[in-house]
Amino acid sequence: AARDKKSECFTSFLPAVSKKSIKAIKEKVKACHALKTTTVNLVEIANELNPKIRGWFNSYGKFYPSELKLRLRYINHRLMLWARRKFKRFKRRSWLAADWLKAVATKEPLLFEHWMQGVIP
Repeated sequence: AARDKKSECFTSFLPAVSKKSIKAIKEKVKACHALKTTTVNLVEIANELNPKIRGWFNSYGKFYPSELKLRLRYINHRLMLWARRKFKRFKRRSWLAADWLKAVATKEPLLFEHWMQGVIP
């Protein structure tokens, strides 16, 4: 059962992003050069990732955006790992890196495309 915009139930299926596409998205995020180096800042990472994220939302987010948003939390995880490598104070404290990323997301919600769509850490 599914619900339409008027909250009426009807029999259907909910087309979402496939497992194969999710795996491809994760591979593209892993291949992001800016996330591998610690000499860059968040703006440079955003400049590299935002066109890809925008394209994923345009292609996969048309029919079942909540499933795509659930899967794009992986980008926040990779950003947290990047912060742990870049800043010494987060090296052994993943919760501090997560709090820092949340603070950045609340201060600059327009920095990353998925933050604008509601996938906040």
